[in-house]
Amino acid sequence: MQITRKDLNLIFWGIIIILLDFHYSQTTNGVGFKFDFIPDILGAIMIFLGVFSISGSVIANPSFLRNMRFVVLGALIQIVLSIDDFFIYHESVFISSVREIASIFISISIVLFSSAMIVLSDEKSLKKSSINWRIARHLFLCLYIVPEVFLQILSWFAIFPFDIVYKLNSNAANYIVLFFTLFLFLLLPLIYGLYAIQRMRKEIRETYLE
Repeated sequence: MQITRKDLNLIFWGIIIILLDFHYSQTTNGVGFKFDFIPDILGAIMIFLGVFSISGSVIANPSFLRNMRFVVLGALIQIVLSIDDFFIYHESVFISSVREIASIFISISIVLFSSAMIVLSDEKSLKKSSINWRIARHLFLCLYIVPEVFLQILSWFAIFPFDIVYKLNSNAANYIVLFFTLFLFLLLPLIYGLYAIQRMRKEIRETYLE
């Protein structure tokens, strides 16, 4: 389980690196490059190494390996997207659609990672972690996957009510509503997911290493 702790640490800091978006970009006629002071690709590689190592854990439940294979593929896709982010160019409709589908795929892989961690926690008798990952899975599913897929379908059929966004700009109160809505749907699942990773690391240490 010492290896799992290290893998979770890789995943945790890989996510943090991707979130810390400090970059410099230069473009000419909409074409150029972006230089990340803390490269996203570094975080993506760390996440890939972490999930790939965890996927090799010997777990009796076959759903663990099945889910982790999907997660590893999602991590690989994140590496590809991170490389693509170095370049600024005019995206075709096809490229935009591919990126949107890839984004949904990665979001689904996050939910499946939570499911895999539930299986791992149950098999290793990590009761608190099992509860935390169940909560994380529900948050990711309800606040990430369902809204993302729903909005993507609306955008494909050009029926998203964009006028709602403009109506929200009418006064400061609406800005506050918009801020807390974004926090709920974007940050809350992510923050709790990071919390679940850290709590699992702690429980592994307390259960197996002390």
